[in-house]
This record gives sequence, C-alpha cells and structure tokens, in this order.
Amino acid sequence: MITSLVFNPGSNSLKIALVECKKDQRVASLGRKIVNISIDDIGKEPRMIVTTDNKEEEEEEDSSKKPSSWTIKKKVEASDMKQAVRASLDYLRGGDSPVRDIIPSRLSFIGVRIVHGGSQYTEPTRVTDQIYKDIQDLEDLAPLHNRSSLSVLDALKTDMPDVPVFAAFDTAFHHTLPERAWRYAIDRDTADKHGVRKYGFHGLSHRYMLEQYAYSVGKNPEDINII
Repeated sequence: MITSLVFNPGSNSLKIALVECKKDQRVASLGRKIVNISIDDIGKEPRMIVTTDNKEEEEEEDSSKKPSSWTIKKKVEASDMKQAVRASLDYLRGGDSPVRDIIPSRLSFIGVRIVHGGSQYTEPTRVTDQIYKDIQDLEDLAPLHNRSSLSVLDALKTDMPDVPVFAAFDTAFHHTLPERAWRYAIDRDTADKHGVRKYGFHGLSHRYMLEQYAYSVGKNPEDINII
C-alpha cells in the first residue's frame, strides 16, 4: 500500500486527506480516505473539522460534553496558513488521533496542490529548492493561492523534513492546448515577456472527472472527450 498525505490550500482555507492507495490502482477514487481535515476562516475564527473513515466525530472544547455523533469540530490557533498546517499535523500525530502510528513513519509521500505552474510544469514534480523558487516566481499569476501553497511547503519543510513532497499543478492538465487556443490576440512580444496567455485552471478536478468517467465506461482517458 502507498499512504499519502495531501494538502489542498485555498486563499484562507485548508483541506487535508490521508489516503491509502494500491500500487496498481488506475484512478484516484479507488484510494481509501482514512482521515479528512478541513480548516476554514484561517486568520479570522478558524475551526477544524475532522472526518475519519467517512464518519464524522465531533469533539467539543469540553471533552466531558462530547456527543455520541461522529462529527469533530474544534477551534484551532491558525492566524495564517503555516499555523493551520501545524494545527492539522499536531492533531494527526496527537494522542487522540487514530492515525498517530502512520504519521510520519509510514507516509510514502506528501502531495500539495499548486494552482499555478506556468507553462513549464506539466506533471507532478518533487519539490526542491529550485521548484520552490519557480512557484514563488509564478506568484504574480495566482497571488492568493500560490502564496498559500508556499506557506504549506514552508511548514512541511520544518515539521516533516524527511518525507518527500510533490507539487501537483492545476495548470498541468491544460498544457496540451494548441497555441491557437491559448494565445491572446495581443502583441506577441508583450504577451511572451509578461506570460500573458490562457493557462487553464481547476485542472486537477478536470483530470479526476476525466479519469473517473473513462474508468466507469472501460476506456483510457486519452480516448475520451468530455464537454
């Protein structure tokens, strides 16, 4: 089995999943989500919601008042994205966590969603210092989201330095667009100098839907067209 911890940062939210996959599985949906975590309103009044094995368990601030339902909702200290990452890791590694024996010793890798990979990143890539710098350089094209992803990478480098981290780019799915589709009708030199072109977004979701549909009808994703 391959066990991965996946981070999906938004501008002021963070979603995390601990996923167990078989080495030969063809589509993402066949993986088993062991734990889901979401933290919303980061920097305001953040609360963490935890779902374990597709059931939700609620934990009140006073554990003596813990209800019998499966929903966990608790306040966390998360003034920024780094603190949100650390709050989630603290929970996952804590004494009450059902997966404390998995993180980090049994993790195969960590995945982080990156909204913008420019035109150069067309597949998931292991994060190095150079990759980090490239993501930083692309921040102008997605200032809210790439900045959040960089904060996640910063926290992981400090808290889990021995686990390989891979960046998955939303823009990668659209890299096969022909030039006539991605180029705008403006001065070519200006467009090339400033990176003004159509990149495409939400590519990870599009890829997921394409793979899932192809799997359900018994075809390869390369043989499917969806509108």
